[in-house]
Amino acid sequence: MILLEADFGQQEMRVMAHVSQCLRLLQIFWDGRDVHTEAAMAIMGLPREKAELDDNRRPMKRVNFGVIYGITEEGLYEDLLENEIEGWSKEDCKQLIEDWYILHPEVKEWRLETIAFARRKGYVVDMFGRRRFVPEMMCPIRKVQESGARMAANMPIQS
Repeated sequence: MILLEADFGQQEMRVMAHVSQCLRLLQIFWDGRDVHTEAAMAIMGLPREKAELDDNRRPMKRVNFGVIYGITEEGLYEDLLENEIEGWSKEDCKQLIEDWYILHPEVKEWRLETIAFARRKGYVVDMFGRRRFVPEMMCPIRKVQESGARMAANMPIQS
């Protein structure tokens, strides 16, 4: 028996819009538009009717969620392949990420500020005041630091 079923549509994207105060994302959600369709329109230069097609919307969904969690071009390329979304090269993935950040500069700025805060303080704080300590940020090993940076930027969105 299911007592409660809820669909928090694009919840993490909504949290990202709020914490970063990204004007474009906030407006999309305020207007009740689909963030993945909007990304396909803006990044791929498609009219709405084509952007709404699954072949165009699905890759943008992977980009939207991947980028807010700091996905790399290699990671995006692998993610697209794993999800059977073909026709994208690693160079395309690099360009998708760059174009996404051009559209959402507040998100990039927020991520950089959050990671810098974690580097200075050794922890991050979510919008409810909860702290997560990120000792990985203090490690001299670069890969461990990068992992800590992803944890630091992801925690306020996922908590």
